[in-house]
Amino acid sequence: MKIGVVYNYDPNELRTGGGITYCNNLVQNLTDKGHEVRLFDVELTATRDKISNLDHHPIQQDSDNWWRFIFNLLWKVNSNDIEDLDVIHTHHPLVMLPFLLKDADVPTVCTFHGVPLDWLDANYPTVSQVVSTPYKKLEKKIIRRVDKTTTAGPEPEKRLVERHGDWFEAKNQPIPSGVDLDFFSSEKGADAKIADETTTYLFAGRLSKQKNLKSLFDAFDIVSQNDRETELIVLGRGEMRDELQEYVTNSNVRFTGEVPFKQVPEYMAAADVFCLPSLYEASPTVVKETLSCGTPIVSTDVGDVSDIITADELGEIVSDDDAETIATAMEAVARRVCEDPENIRKACRDYAVENFAFDAVAEAYIKTFESAIVGSS
Repeated sequence: MKIGVVYNYDPNELRTGGGITYCNNLVQNLTDKGHEVRLFDVELTATRDKISNLDHHPIQQDSDNWWRFIFNLLWKVNSNDIEDLDVIHTHHPLVMLPFLLKDADVPTVCTFHGVPLDWLDANYPTVSQVVSTPYKKLEKKIIRRVDKTTTAGPEPEKRLVERHGDWFEAKNQPIPSGVDLDFFSSEKGADAKIADETTTYLFAGRLSKQKNLKSLFDAFDIVSQNDRETELIVLGRGEMRDELQEYVTNSNVRFTGEVPFKQVPEYMAAADVFCLPSLYEASPTVVKETLSCGTPIVSTDVGDVSDIITADELGEIVSDDDAETIATAMEAVARRVCEDPENIRKACRDYAVENFAFDAVAEAYIKTFESAIVGSS
């Protein structure tokens, strides 16, 4: 099968982010299985590793800006780029629009990693009120035009059914994210720069309003008052970095910025507890990656996390995002790790191995692509 995959990332310059790792894992698995992939991506580095069955088709250089990527798709992609493909796979409905406008006779699959407009609702509610109705109309037209949709788990599907109607469920296939279990491993914690004698809490992700990090910082202030030998490491980049650094007064909070992608599992494996205080998520890959590294989770009740954290060994779900509630859960999980570290880490890793292998995700996508091809013929 010859598959066109569209995502604004550079596989040779990987950055943190659930969508990026999701797409990159999928591309790797598809090529490993012998399928040809034409990747409409971005070029952030001049280095291009030769990957068997992978054809890079960069849309822009030096930037992974999402809006710029869509505009460049509109005028850079022509029919010759796609007419030999068996299927086109995008990861947002607006990214599919340039391909639909070409009116090429190629089956299409669109993945929803979350629910569009959530980010706008959280960050610019006034703007969201203005654009919400026209966007939803456009989104509905795009979904009607594509052959199949997928969602990163059942939660986005449920909300998109509420938005558009039961017909969406008939067109959709929920496919939760998976993990590269070899890359995200519990054996990688030894090299991370985290002090062994401290209790280490970790956040890794985009520094944005969605992640609700001020509540996490307030919770950590409570935790550190009770335990001076503790630290919170904040790993990632984002538009709120300067504001968050000004907000933090606790000297035990350390902002690393964005570290090389290969170091991310080292930080996850070396931490005692991973914290995800988000306001909303779909199927957060970072939770699965962290469990794969043998580290338990404290998370707000977002997306499908409550379906994952089902035992004390795996962590705690908090029903409220206030600092007191988060702090109580952080201390409880850290206490369990301190009392029985080997069994906790083994339970997290074993659960990830049993449930998050990406090979099953790739097989689900192959079946979805085949269904789209049959349905469009």
